[in-house]
Amino acid sequence: SSGINAEYGRDPRFDDLSGTFDENLFQESYGFLTNMRSEEKSQLQAELKKCKDPRKRDELIKLINKMNTSEKSQQVKAERQKLKVQSRKKAMDNVRQGKNPYFAKKGELRRSELKNKFEKLKKEGNVDKYLAKRRKQNLQKDKKSL
Repeated sequence: SSGINAEYGRDPRFDDLSGTFDENLFQESYGFLTNMRSEEKSQLQAELKKCKDPRKRDELIKLINKMNTSEKSQQVKAERQKLKVQSRKKAMDNVRQGKNPYFAKKGELRRSELKNKFEKLKKEGNVDKYLAKRRKQNLQKDKKSL
């Protein structure tokens, strides 16, 4: 290759020409995918009820569990984002009132997230179940470290 007019491929994820990634814009633009996934999940569940073949059944169960896990992680991510937005709004309100802005640290956001989680668990009545599960996980971690 002579190097003159050489064409090269570029990866848009790492190229500045493609702009920056805005997660909020992405969620707004591709929010319909969430609905499509939920419809697909319900179809898979219906198919699972009809399915007789054990191998196919196991595949469907794994796929549904995978979808459930990704759905939960997206919900957690959305809740975290909501907490960040609330924190920023609070800081901006303080600025408008003439006070010094206070931006919450990561640890504080994490604590408020945990607080919300326990309030939700309390409403559902699953606090004891959750704590027992956490204890069991911590015991397993301790066993591995020894």
